[in-house]
Amino acid sequence: MLFRHLENCEGLLHGKKVILLCDRYYASAELFLYCMLHGYRFIVRNKSYVYKDYTCTVEQDGDICVPFSRAWYRRMKRDDCRSFAEGLPALPLRVVKNRYEYILTSRKKKQESAVMEAMYLTNLDRDSFPADRIVQLYHEQRWDHETAYFDIKTHLEAERFNSRKHNIVVSEIYGKILCFMLCGRFYEAADKENISRRPETGQMTQYDYIPNMKYIADTIRVEHRLLQYLGDSNDTGMEIYLSDLVNDFSRCVVPVRPGRHYKRWGKWMSRMPTYKFRVDGRRNPAIKKCFNMNGYMTVQK
Repeated sequence: MLFRHLENCEGLLHGKKVILLCDRYYASAELFLYCMLHGYRFIVRNKSYVYKDYTCTVEQDGDICVPFSRAWYRRMKRDDCRSFAEGLPALPLRVVKNRYEYILTSRKKKQESAVMEAMYLTNLDRDSFPADRIVQLYHEQRWDHETAYFDIKTHLEAERFNSRKHNIVVSEIYGKILCFMLCGRFYEAADKENISRRPETGQMTQYDYIPNMKYIADTIRVEHRLLQYLGDSNDTGMEIYLSDLVNDFSRCVVPVRPGRHYKRWGKWMSRMPTYKFRVDGRRNPAIKKCFNMNGYMTVQK
């Protein structure tokens, strides 16, 4: 599916500077060859066993050359990538190993830092993109974009349209993007309000709490008064109305727990799910009927 998306965007991305950011399961020679063939840059977080005979020689930031073999040529599904690989003696890659440490900021409760050992494969120039810049691009900017896409796709139902006409579909997409930007401003204001409401002695609860983005999106979508106030900014009641919304959003919060928030496999449910998207952005997992428990269980395919 990634190649299908890239093919659909070739005309849009032609002649532009592109950096493809991918998670750990996208590291493949065919993807790297496709990016090199079209002049794209990429940063892919690497699994420990991928090209392990070559990455083990890099201490922190170095280059490797992975030679091609006939087995690789046979496994490649794209003819353009296979032809491009046959003209190369080896696959050149830059390996960046880093210890990534982060902590939630702007919180009154002292947070423990989270530490991750990560390795990245890229073709970015070392002079223009040092190792710390690679880490910033992947862990900060990539996560912001991925979270935004998740909110637009799931909370605002980006794939649901009211018409098949091109101009209406485009208008709905831009409308949902504008709605997401408005939700983001309310989220930021509600988060500041939530932080300012805490006592100076520190946070008393076990977990930190942030505004519920789904609640904000659902509220904004049905608040027709908001559109009326935006259309008439001179209305004296607008400031009070917006303040009430921010106060409401700051009180509807969700905890920030360490680790995975939602169990993926082996989750029992009383009835078959009817929603289209899961909470982590993926399609509904496969389920099986549990006759002895009168319910369903999520399973791996």
